[in-house]
Amino acid sequence: MVLDKNVFTIRKACPEDAVELHRLNEAFNGMGETTVEHVEESLRNNPTEIVIVAESNGRLVGFACSQLFHSMCYDVEYCEVTELFVAEDFRRLGVARGMLKVTEDAFRTIGVNHFQLFTRVDNLKAQALYESSGYTRSNEVLYRKRP
Repeated sequence: MVLDKNVFTIRKACPEDAVELHRLNEAFNGMGETTVEHVEESLRNNPTEIVIVAESNGRLVGFACSQLFHSMCYDVEYCEVTELFVAEDFRRLGVARGMLKVTEDAFRTIGVNHFQLFTRVDNLKAQALYESSGYTRSNEVLYRKRP
């Protein structure tokens, strides 16, 4: 059987995707960041997050996680795309662009029209994708504090 990697479906993730999402997250974020159980729990019970997946030939090949942010500091809610990953064999096929569009559409249906994301300064391919999708570079700097 020949598998066509140019055929993929983009949809909202469901709890039954937890094992495959965990596999992809491990490839993206490194070993041990989370568990299958945590992924499933988050998919079931996190009302501020929307997870979009790309599926090809019955297997997940990408995911996009986005969070709804609401703050007293701003009079609008916004979406932050927190993670966007496509398996290497499926890059440059429109998968990431498709997931980004479905993410934006999902938030627009609930009245959210402002979007932001962060990426590494050396991730030029991702920056090109985001800029060609209408995002503009800001001068903000991200700081983190971890134990």
